[in-house]
Amino acid sequence: MTNARCTVIVSSCDAYSDVWEPFFFILKKNWDIPYPVVLVTETKSFSVDGIDLETINLPAKKGVASTWSERLIFALKQIKTPYVIFLLEDFFMTGAVDQKRIEQCIKWLDDDKKAVCFSFYPTTGNEPSKYAGFERRPQNGLYRFNAQGGLWRTKQLLSFLDPAEDA
Repeated sequence: MTNARCTVIVSSCDAYSDVWEPFFFILKKNWDIPYPVVLVTETKSFSVDGIDLETINLPAKKGVASTWSERLIFALKQIKTPYVIFLLEDFFMTGAVDQKRIEQCIKWLDDDKKAVCFSFYPTTGNEPSKYAGFERRPQNGLYRFNAQGGLWRTKQLLSFLDPAEDA
């Protein structure tokens, strides 16, 4: 991995490997990714020309498949950057990524240690925020945590995960 401050993490599983090629094709088309990219799955690997892509695997133990959360926890513990952009392999981008906006969000996270995540997809039930173009999720209530694409503090995302939970 490079000395980047952010890693793109794509959470998946072997059963969804058929969507990796179109997912990464669209990702590459819409974003000149300046960060390392990690694909998280059980046993398979994948590569794409032009993307710094590493696969992190957590295979089944004693015939019992790892949960979605176990795989993500395992991968996050290996990531050395303070921030991750979390993506799911079956959420396809519909337009170009605004890299300047991502860099602004990283600066906000640097400046505000209480901020944990900037979600790049709107949800309902939020409150006004001091960050232009973003809303604040209430600590209690619907959608306070979701799996939409977003920029996270790596350690905080890890702290929210329960290994028993599965997608």
